[in-house]
Amino acid sequence: MPLLLRGVLCCMKNIITIQHTQSIHHTNGMIGSWTDWDLTELGIEQAKRIDERLSAEIKDKKYVMYFLNIKPIFTDKLRERNLGEAVGKSVEWAQKNTIVWEKTIDDKPCLMNWLIGLVMLLFMKIAGVRVRGENGTSNRYISEPERLSEVFGQSLRLLHEVDASDCPIRDRMSPLLNMVGNTPFRQSHLNDISEFIGKASADDAANEIKKSSGLLKNDVLIHGDYCLPNIILNNWALAGFIDVADGGLGDRHYDLAWGLWSLNYNLKTPKYGHRFLDAYGRGSIDKDRLRICGLLAALE
Repeated sequence: MPLLLRGVLCCMKNIITIQHTQSIHHTNGMIGSWTDWDLTELGIEQAKRIDERLSAEIKDKKYVMYFLNIKPIFTDKLRERNLGEAVGKSVEWAQKNTIVWEKTIDDKPCLMNWLIGLVMLLFMKIAGVRVRGENGTSNRYISEPERLSEVFGQSLRLLHEVDASDCPIRDRMSPLLNMVGNTPFRQSHLNDISEFIGKASADDAANEIKKSSGLLKNDVLIHGDYCLPNIILNNWALAGFIDVADGGLGDRHYDLAWGLWSLNYNLKTPKYGHRFLDAYGRGSIDKDRLRICGLLAALE
């Protein structure tokens, strides 16, 4: 099951999503974005295999739109970012030139993430999928902060132990690092988690990250926005995650940093952060990587 759906549906049901097969621009170093490249021979073969698989699913009435006799709707309103003047040029050119990647609302990744989440929720509704439970900020859970912080840490560890060797999103850290120097840092965010990453200045954060960026890894499946509102619990048992559009392979400490901030924000005190880290497992936590990821999490 693809990454995003795996996180939201928690294997309750399968929804078929298809990733674009290999195009020529994937192999010749050119920018794709809003262009129309032909498929490579491998891409054509991949498309044929997808066709065979989908045909089997439809025949067996497992493909939800056909099962419910719903006619597919095709739209160009959900599409990837327009990379502006980089479209039609090489990746090398884009890397060497200063590009304002998100100049209009049409290009904002936050908008695209919201649209992705909306489409996923629509499919879940069509399929009758329901993740039972309440998010981590419900009164039931907030009223027991010690237990909540432990479950919060244990649930994150479960996510990070998922075998993500087939995850198509291989590097979530580079886009964050690319924002450094162009995006301001929130000093209040840094202050909220200073007990765990040490005191930090928003003015100096960019330089510190650039010096230590080599410490970061893309070695576990991360949520990307790990906070109490984005975890669903059913009678204290993990039922699922929501808002996972920023997920992919990344550094575990990025999720840990967001978890620490969320506990402080939602519980109005940093005192439960240590319990959270203990529940996650201190042996897997590197203080230097946690600091760098804490700084990255403070990007506006």
